[in-house]
Amino acid sequence: MKEAPGTFRDGSGLDPGPAYWPRVSMRRVTLLALVACVLAGCSSWDHYGPIAVMPGPPPGLTLLKFDRNHDGKVTLAELEAGLHAEFNAADKDHTGCLNAAEVRELNAKRWAANHSATPLIDWEHVGCLTFEEFAAEPLSLFEELDKNGDGVLTAKELRGRPNKQGTPSIGLPQQ
Repeated sequence: MKEAPGTFRDGSGLDPGPAYWPRVSMRRVTLLALVACVLAGCSSWDHYGPIAVMPGPPPGLTLLKFDRNHDGKVTLAELEAGLHAEFNAADKDHTGCLNAAEVRELNAKRWAANHSATPLIDWEHVGCLTFEEFAAEPLSLFEELDKNGDGVLTAKELRGRPNKQGTPSIGLPQQ
């Protein structure tokens, strides 16, 4: 039995004609190419070598300035005393909270000293920077570096982890 022109064999609708069928195969080819590109993007990056790390001293060395007795170790008490002294020096109007102008000045000094310094921000949204916000980053770093939890950062802890060759990242005395 011969089909009516323009219908499928089951008579369920119009046959789009021969121009439709090449488009379907091109769609499949395009889809397969897209899938291949996505899978290639998920491949390993090992052939590019190790990822470059920004040069510079380990972050623990920023805490070394709080070593008041110059024994090569930083205690939590030394850190807290040093942070309070820095905060009080920055608090020019003695309100116990740094206003926007004081924070801008402090951020400019921190940036000039270390271009990777994170800015001080009023995370509590109280209109000024509290001591807790001021001290949060160094206290968090201290806690992270104090591997044994004794409240004292030794020269080894301040150096951070050794590099791949097993040598310290910076020339602090070995212990």
